Amino acid sequence: GATVEGWVLNCGELTVEDGSVQWIDNSGALAVNGGAVEHIYGRDGSDAAGVEGAGTIAIADPSAIEVAEGYILLEVEEGIYVAHAHEWGDWEITTTATATVPGVKTRTCGVCGETETMEYTIETSGTTGEVTWRFENGTLYIEGNGAMEDYMNNGKTAPWLTVRTETTAIVIGDGVTYIGSRAFKGFNRVITATLGADVKNMGYECFYLCNKLQSITLNEGLEELGSLTFYGCTALTQVDIPSSVRIINHRAFKGAGLTSIDVPDTVTYMGYEVFMNCASLETVDISRGISFLNSRMFENCTSLKTFFYSSNMCRIRTRVFYGCTALESVIFEDANRMWGSSDKTEPMIHSTAFDNCNGNVKLIADAGTHVEDYAKNYGFVFEAK
Repeated sequence: GATVEGWVLNCGELTVEDGSVQWIDNSGALAVNGGAVEHIYGRDGSDAAGVEGAGTIAIADPSAIEVAEGYILLEVEEGIYVAHAHEWGDWEITTTATATVPGVKTRTCGVCGETETMEYTIETSGTTGEVTWRFENGTLYIEGNGAMEDYMNNGKTAPWLTVRTETTAIVIGDGVTYIGSRAFKGFNRVITATLGADVKNMGYECFYLCNKLQSITLNEGLEELGSLTFYGCTALTQVDIPSSVRIINHRAFKGAGLTSIDVPDTVTYMGYEVFMNCASLETVDISRGISFLNSRMFENCTSLKTFFYSSNMCRIRTRVFYGCTALESVIFEDANRMWGSSDKTEPMIHSTAFDNCNGNVKLIADAGTHVEDYAKNYGFVFEAK
C-alpha cells in the first residue's frame, strides 16, 4: 500500500495516473471499479478538467483548485494502489467493560491486517417486564410490582447479565412476586441474596451454580421453590425454609453445601433428587406433611448419619439413600402405617433404597412389620423398638 498524507490506501487496487489527485474523506464509501471503497472519494469534476476514471480526477494545476469543505485534496504518484473496502472481521473484546469503566473492542481487516478499536459500555439499569433493575456498588436491586420474566427456552437472557461478574449481593424488593427462571444463573460472585416480602414462587434454576452464595433470606409468604433453584450452590451451608412453603421441586438443593436442613411440616410435596450430592449434609428434619421420600432424595449424601422416618410417610422410592456411606441408622416412627402406593405397584421400601450404603445400616422399627422383613431380605441390621 501507499501512505499519502497520513492515509493508507491498502485494500484492493486503484490505478492512479501521474498528476492525478485523490479526493478523500472519512464519511463513508464509494464504488470504484465495481467495489465499495472506504475513505476514498472522487469529486464531482465541476472544478476539474475532466474525470479520468472512477475515483480519479485529471487536474492540470492542482494548486488552483479550492478544497471542498470536509474533503482533503491529495496528490499521489503514478502507480497501482490497494484501495478496495476493508473486509472487517467480527468485533472482539480486548478489554472487558465494567459497570464504571468502558471496555475496548477490536476488529481486524482480513485483507490487509489493519485494525481499528472502539470503546463500549455495559448496561447497569433498565426495565424488563414488570420490574426495574439497577446495579450500585456491587449490589443488584430488582424492584417493581409483579412477576419477573422467565429467561429460559424463549431466546431471552436476563438484562442484568452485564453485571454478573461484579455482583456480590442481590436484593429483591417488596412488590416483586416471582423470581424468573434462570434469573441469576451462574452469578458466581454473589455472596448474599434477600427476597422481598411478596415473592410467592422461585423459578427454575434461578440461583443455579451461584457457587459463592453463602446466605439467602427467604421471605415468609414464599410458597414454592422451583426445580434446581440452588443447584451447585456449594458455599450455601444453611437455609431457613419459611413455614409458608408448600412445594420443593426436584433437585432444588442438588449439590449444595448444606450441613443441615429443617423442612417445615407445611411442605406437602418434594420432588426427586432434592438433596442429591449434598456431601456435607449431616442432619435432616423432614416435613411430616409429605407422604413419601421421592427417588434419589439423599443419594450420595455421604455425611448423613441418621434419619427419622415419620409416621405420615408410606413409602421410600428408588435409591433414596444410595451412596450414603456414613449412614448408621434409620428410625421408623410407625412402620405399621407403611403401605406403599395405593394401587400396590410400588413397594413400601424400594429394593434399591439403601444400595451402596454402609453395610451396617441399622433399621429401627416395630417388630413384625414390613421393615423387619425388608432388613432380613436385603441383609441389613434390624433393631426392634
